Amino acid sequence: MTKKKRSVKEKTPADDLDRILAGLQAPEETIRAKAVSQICPCRMGWEGYQQAMEVVAALQKDPSPLVRGAARHVVLESFQMVSSGLPTSPRTQHNEMAARKRRFRWGDNDR
Repeated sequence: MTKKKRSVKEKTPADDLDRILAGLQAPEETIRAKAVSQICPCRMGWEGYQQAMEVVAALQKDPSPLVRGAARHVVLESFQMVSSGLPTSPRTQHNEMAARKRRFRWGDNDR
């Protein structure tokens, strides 16, 4: 007796994106928050994130603090990925600018 293998339809990123976008419209805040976190570019990739970017931006003003937090996290994560390790906080930018000024003014001590 041989067993038949079931053919399983593989999900495409477009199918996933449609499912996630539907989850963003859910009335339950936990479902919306989970859907937002799945849009993160480190999980979905840049193409999917860019398609849903406007929705994520709007969800930063969601009535639920859980959804707002998840949306802000996704936006910050994408910003950090785009910045490629460049300083993103004002304090870090200030410190690097001051160090650069000192090097130009007084010369590099490592020469």
